[in-house]
Amino acid sequence: MQVVRLEKTTPSAVSDGLAALAGSPQVRSVLALLAAQELPEAPAWKGVCAGVDLPVIGGVFPRVIDGDALRGEGGVLLGLPVAMDVAVVGDLGDREAAREQLDRALVGARRDATVLTIMDAAADHIDALLEMVYDRLGPFATYLGGGAGSLRQVPEACVLTAEGMLVGGAAVAVLDATARVGVAHGWEPLGPSLRVTRAGRRRVIEFDHRPAAEVYVEVLRDHAGLDVAPAGVADIAASYPLGLVGLDDEMVVRDPLGTDGSDLLCIAEIPQWAFVRMLHGDPQELIAAAARAAAAARSGSGGTHALGLVFDCISRVLHLGDLFGEELGRLEVGPDRFGAATIGEVCNPGDRFLELYNKTVVAAAIQLPPGAAGE
Repeated sequence: MQVVRLEKTTPSAVSDGLAALAGSPQVRSVLALLAAQELPEAPAWKGVCAGVDLPVIGGVFPRVIDGDALRGEGGVLLGLPVAMDVAVVGDLGDREAAREQLDRALVGARRDATVLTIMDAAADHIDALLEMVYDRLGPFATYLGGGAGSLRQVPEACVLTAEGMLVGGAAVAVLDATARVGVAHGWEPLGPSLRVTRAGRRRVIEFDHRPAAEVYVEVLRDHAGLDVAPAGVADIAASYPLGLVGLDDEMVVRDPLGTDGSDLLCIAEIPQWAFVRMLHGDPQELIAAAARAAAAARSGSGGTHALGLVFDCISRVLHLGDLFGEELGRLEVGPDRFGAATIGEVCNPGDRFLELYNKTVVAAAIQLPPGAAGE
């Protein structure tokens, strides 16, 4: 594997790095993990991959993981020694076009392939995209990925493909490699079970037929001892997410952003009639959960030839603050470790369906050919 580190996240820097990788006969595909607080608009990225005859997938995230470092600018271009097929979905709302793009790019994929999805976290219809991907590739593939963009939660130029930087789109890559994944969050239930009686996409309107924001602050008061007005939810929400209760009592975390009147706004969709619990996280429990995810990824990964790839939610970074370095140190997934602080995480743990998570760690050990790991 070849690694190019970038100090700045600019189209020219990315273009030069890709050209350097294209000159290596060992590189067959590229994963770009970039970080930036402010980005050029999409037209500035047009042609950034011109002349590079390699499949490319990547994204711009709030932070990038580079070994033990958490970078807020620049990033890494990973020249992988394995083949990759990439489906580019420019508009997640156009289901028919998305199906055609997925069918064209993903046909003939090996049953045990590694499937990497990077999407604009602010785009609608992400759940529908993941459902289509799973329908085409089935339960034997290994899935991982994450949401790109910024915490502004507006569609922006953040998903890199050979066609340039997509706004509001997604890219799905099938790697000709196997992987082991682990997923964990460490958040614990707080307060009663609540039924979502009215919802619309990323908006919860009612819990148990009552205004959602009113119920949320009531649980904060009665079970966390916090006296917060609905207008102040945005300031505390990062530490008090919601957990979707599954049939096996395992929770999928959803990240609230704040309120709009009496509605509760979330990063990802919460379906009507779902049962949820409010959650809270002790820092050491969150860090221990990250270690469990890494251990699951290492299990049976083949060890020395594995690429360690981590997608860790940006809200965990914000919640843990100075302690995030301790979490990062526990994410031992291979001799090389790269990744991103994402806005939503993608994984299929064990024999479960493909899920979109928030506030969660997804760790993977991707098996590379012998002698390919390292720089």
